[in-house]
Amino acid sequence: MSETETDTQKKTPTLLHAKLIGGVIARGESKRVLEALPPGKIMASEYVSIRNAQSTMAGENWEEMDLLRLVVRADDAEDVFAQLHELAEVSTREGVYLYQHDVPRCTEYTLPFLPEEGLALSVLKDPEQAREMGLDDEQVAQLKTLAQNE
Repeated sequence: MSETETDTQKKTPTLLHAKLIGGVIARGESKRVLEALPPGKIMASEYVSIRNAQSTMAGENWEEMDLLRLVVRADDAEDVFAQLHELAEVSTREGVYLYQHDVPRCTEYTLPFLPEEGLALSVLKDPEQAREMGLDDEQVAQLKTLAQNE
């Protein structure tokens, strides 16, 4: 392993102190729920809306739902989970459920080390600027995906 790869790995810590919160919530509710959660506590998020005709709960009808995943700091996980539980109306809506677990147990997901003031999107378009910031091609690709999803 070259010295550059070692330096990059030091700048790209695995999320050892993070939790993944996931759940199945009512279709079309993910955006509203995400907007109501405190943005400073959400490290990453994704959701997808699906229709499932094969569900045993759906019977003859289509079952529609959102699959939502959040990555949060371990220190914020219980607070975010409680807020999400309320916002998704887990106690009152049928078929809605949430779960959480440590991120390292489920994935090797990593985030590149970024300056506190942020990173200009122009860096993602210019490979030379990205290398100057200490980002490799894979990290740039991950950041482009995150930027597109925002």
